Amino acid sequence: MPSWPIILAWGLPWTLASLAAIWLLSALFRDRSRGRLRCPRCWYDMAGAGLTCPECGKQARSERALRRIAQE
Repeated sequence: MPSWPIILAWGLPWTLASLAAIWLLSALFRDRSRGRLRCPRCWYDMAGAGLTCPECGKQARSERALRRIAQE
């Protein structure tokens, strides 16, 4: 039967690594636009804002460009 220091020495790092992986995956895939209008540069919510982003000043060519994934 392993002692508590050994369990903590192996279990704690694996638990923290698992939580970090879950956090990373949720950060990568969580805030998708799902059809909402977003600024292509800064991802600002453009609902009712027109084609010019009030946050960063990016001018979109059309409403269709506001539905794309964020890009530089």
